[in-house]
Amino acid sequence: MGKVDGRLSGIDGDAGSFDAIQRLLRAQPEAALSLASDLFASGSLSAAEIPQACALAAFAAVNLGDQELGETWARRGLEAEPADRAIRGRLLASLGISLHQRGSFSEANRILGSALSIARRSRDPESLIRALANVGIARSESSRDTEALPYLREALGIAIAHRGTQPFDSLALQVRSNLALALVGCDRNTEALGEIEATIEESRRVGDSLTLCFALYEKGIALDAIGSRHEARECLVDSLSFATLFGLNLTGVRAAALLARYHVDSGELDNAESILDQWLPIAATSDSLRHAALLRLRGRVLALRGRWQEAYYESERASAMELSGGACAAAAASLARSHGTLKHRARVLTDRIEGWSEAVVHSLAYLIDARDGPTGDHMERSSLIVGILGELLIARGAFPRFGRTQLDRIVQLSPLHDVGKVAVPDDILRKPGPLDAEERLLMQRHAMVGREVFLDAAKATRFDPLAATAAEIAGSHHERWNGEGYPEGLAGTDIPLSARIVALADVYDAIRSERPYKAMKSHEEASDYIISSAGSHFDPLIVEAFAASQGRIASIYSADA
Repeated sequence: MGKVDGRLSGIDGDAGSFDAIQRLLRAQPEAALSLASDLFASGSLSAAEIPQACALAAFAAVNLGDQELGETWARRGLEAEPADRAIRGRLLASLGISLHQRGSFSEANRILGSALSIARRSRDPESLIRALANVGIARSESSRDTEALPYLREALGIAIAHRGTQPFDSLALQVRSNLALALVGCDRNTEALGEIEATIEESRRVGDSLTLCFALYEKGIALDAIGSRHEARECLVDSLSFATLFGLNLTGVRAAALLARYHVDSGELDNAESILDQWLPIAATSDSLRHAALLRLRGRVLALRGRWQEAYYESERASAMELSGGACAAAAASLARSHGTLKHRARVLTDRIEGWSEAVVHSLAYLIDARDGPTGDHMERSSLIVGILGELLIARGAFPRFGRTQLDRIVQLSPLHDVGKVAVPDDILRKPGPLDAEERLLMQRHAMVGREVFLDAAKATRFDPLAATAAEIAGSHHERWNGEGYPEGLAGTDIPLSARIVALADVYDAIRSERPYKAMKSHEEASDYIISSAGSHFDPLIVEAFAASQGRIASIYSADA
């Protein structure tokens, strides 16, 4: 590492090292920013060290309230393409926070989410703590404190697990401070005050000015919430003094907004105006969320002084700013991000469930086919035929309420039409000759068994459309258009459409397939039977679709030959 003209002579160790700058970040962020900038400009850094210097400078700039400079350093570090995931995560975190404070909430939420994903993959506990804390802070800043708590608690838990080593002791202190603010936002003020008091005591002990300043501000908010306004005011004065002394503008703007409100409420307009004159320009570059609040307070001061036109102008500016960069805009962007994440997770879960469902359907169908003897690829061919028939029926508008969704469901479930054969003895299923009357009755039971299996499943799933359609197909694919089928003797359109389509595909493939009790027949023989059975065995409209698509259906078997 290079030296930086001895500017850190009061710091133990290498004056120009990253470790020295890291220690300065919490006590003297302005000095840390200057040293990181000098180190970057010295030309002594290797390509691998440049992103780390940029990360330190970005963090310091953000806390000093210069969000534009923080963004510049963060982007510069990212352009250097850091190989270390931990450093990349820190750069993204600084970039996300700087954008959030400037009102670019949607982009900030996206970047902070990316930083968290990288940190989880990096398996670096320090990076993960920082990323979790930053997401939590952004949620809290967007008035979504309840959602912030899990992120902050996870970050604190990791920091505590590494207690006794640096930088984890410092990180635990920082995260505890952010957690306390989220607790205040959840109206858990007594719990928050306990965390805040511990944070103040520890930050004084270790000389962490940044955390002390923020904790005093938090204490002021918590005391105000429980009605201790005098004590709250004293804490805010102390916080603002620290912010002014150390240039901690990110916290200073927050404390200034609350303290100015106290002065306005108490009629101390000169004091309020003095604070507003000092901190409004700083808020313009450091915190879009509080900039609007300070503008509105100035409007109140002007109105109380009788300067109505100026008051109206400031109020209008505040309203416009709140719409684009205020708390409502932050909350809306955060909600949109969460909604998008939930939609993505739901889509992934749905895809997994559908994939699993399809795999289960095919597995069951193969098992049924295996019990039914050497029937070849009956399941696959029948599904293909159902798809061909269904597409033509939809194209012709044969059934007004029949569309792609219903067809996809029927194609997916048609392989399970014979699931009830699990209840048929093997000697009947594989009998090489004709069945006698008793055996035929046992065989025909498979339709009712199949229906009952899926009706039970439908009840368990609150009549999910898939289970209900499967019950229709299994129970009615042996019904006939003229009412002479089984198991219920349904006729015409009383037979579910799904079962009517599957019935034709099933019979066609049965004719074209070799079975223990018969030889395979040609397409012409199968086609003659299907067409001649229109209005008796099959729905005439479905037979018309079959006649128009014979070539495509026959080609399925040509491909198998």
